[in-house]
Amino acid sequence: EDLVLKGLVPNLWRAPTDNDAGGDWMQTTSGIWKEAVEARTLQAFDHGMDGKAVKVSTIYMLGDGVARYTIDYRIAGDGSVDVTGRLEPLQQGLPVIPRVGMNIVLGGEYSNLEWYGRGLGENYRDRKSGYPIGLYRSTVREQYHDYSRPQETGNKTDTRWFALTNNAGNGLRVEADGVLEFSALPLLQSDLDHDRSRKAPNRHGALVDFRDLVSVNIDHLQMGVGGDNSWGAKPMNRYLIEAQPYAWRFRMIPVRVNSN
Repeated sequence: EDLVLKGLVPNLWRAPTDNDAGGDWMQTTSGIWKEAVEARTLQAFDHGMDGKAVKVSTIYMLGDGVARYTIDYRIAGDGSVDVTGRLEPLQQGLPVIPRVGMNIVLGGEYSNLEWYGRGLGENYRDRKSGYPIGLYRSTVREQYHDYSRPQETGNKTDTRWFALTNNAGNGLRVEADGVLEFSALPLLQSDLDHDRSRKAPNRHGALVDFRDLVSVNIDHLQMGVGGDNSWGAKPMNRYLIEAQPYAWRFRMIPVRVNSN
């Protein structure tokens, strides 16, 4: 079965929340990360053997020398893929990063979600203490919350693993090397990231149309959502993501019915 519609790509942005947009600070100061990822260029692509596994390395330059982003893959014969991500900012004085992670898009049939982490509702670095760690089951559509404006939604923190399967029980499992954050939604990040200027139409979150896909964010970190006020305050400093090098790992494993 073909699981993947679009392979792993860097992701350093999130659709601004109401708190982010209140003072327009994120779009004006941290928007460079969105622009840098959109303007990425592939600098190197290497592959070779590591025992019985295949190793693939991709190196991207983000924007005009803003940062270097490396994704390394080790593909085993059983179909599992060990993924290592590395982000290296290359300029001084860069702003905080909304998220450090990757995005992958699966087919819409992989709509059954199970995870071991915090739940059941969405939770963030500064909004997670009331969400106990446990084993949870839900659907991809239930991950979307229709706020009055489309925005970031559905995140889960302190996740050890999560799996997305179709009704036959086949799909994809992602295991953290430690913990990770993730979200799985039936729409693209661009569907939630819209023009919030006063001249733009007031678009309600309930009017967003679901797509026949599952957009999965596999994150090392996402900054907090704040809320001390909604007219300019950033999240508290300890919940921000500074522009510095990061490295993280996870494993992707195909899920098959009656497999161990």
